[in-house]
Amino acid sequence: MRGQGYDGAANMSGIYNGLQSRLQRQNSKALYIHCHAHSLNLVLVESAKSSIQFVTFFSLVEKLYTFIANSSKRHAAFMEIQKAMYPEDRPLELKKLSDIRWACRESAPRTTRKVIPALKQFLEEIVQKHPPDASAGDASILLQSINFEFLVRLEIATPVFQETAYTSNVLQQKDFDLAASYRTGDGVLQSLRGLRNDEKFQEILTNDKERAESMAIDLPSGIPGQGRRRKMPERYKYSATSTTEDQQYQSLDEYYRMRVFYIFRYKEHLKVETT
Repeated sequence: MRGQGYDGAANMSGIYNGLQSRLQRQNSKALYIHCHAHSLNLVLVESAKSSIQFVTFFSLVEKLYTFIANSSKRHAAFMEIQKAMYPEDRPLELKKLSDIRWACRESAPRTTRKVIPALKQFLEEIVQKHPPDASAGDASILLQSINFEFLVRLEIATPVFQETAYTSNVLQQKDFDLAASYRTGDGVLQSLRGLRNDEKFQEILTNDKERAESMAIDLPSGIPGQGRRRKMPERYKYSATSTTEDQQYQSLDEYYRMRVFYIFRYKEHLKVETT
C-alpha cells in the first residue's frame, strides 16, 4: 500500500483511532491524504451556505422532491403529466439531495430544470381540483415559490454544479495521476470564471424571461423589497457595516445581477483547497 485517502470524518482521519492511523500502524508508508474530490464537495457546501438565495433555492428543490416522492398517488400523477407534455421522452424522477456528496446535487437542479413546466402544471392541477385535495395547501405554497427568481437561481446553479460534478468524478478515477488532477482543477476554475461575467448574466436573464413567459410566470413589477427599505444615507453607503442588503438597486436587472448572480461565488475566506 502506497497511500490512503478518505474524507475528513474523525472515524476515518483521526490520528489516534481513525482508520488511517490503524493502517499506518500496520504500514508506516501508507500516508493519509484528505480526498481531493471530497474537498471539492466541501467547497460547494460552504459556497452555497454563504448565500441565503441558494440556501432557499436548495430548500425548495428538496421540498418539491419530498412532496412528490412521499405519495405514490402524486408521483403517478406527475409521471402522467410528463408523458402527456413530452410524449417522446421518458418521464424523469426528481432527485433527492445529498448532505454528504454535494457533487451529486448536480442531478437535482439539472432534472428540475428539465421538468419545471410539467412540475408547475402538476401543482396547478392540485390547487384547482374540486373538491380540494388534502395536499392543496402545500401545493399552493410550492406553486407560489416557483417564480421568476427561482428560474434565475435554477439557471445559475445548474451549470456550476455540472462543472464541479464532472471534476469530482474525474478526481476519483483509479488511473488519475497528480499532474492530471492539477490540470483538471485549473480547468474547472477557468470554466467557472467563464460563467461569471455580464454577457453570461444577460444570456441567462433573457432565456429566463422567455421561459417565464412561456410558463405564464409573471415578471416582478418592481425591485423586490426595495420599496419597503429605508434608503441608507450616502455617507454610510460604503462603510464597513454596509452590506448588499442595504444597497439600493437602479433596475431589476441590477438586482438579479448583484443579489443572485454574483453572490454565488467561492468566498475568499474559504480555506478548503481543491488541489
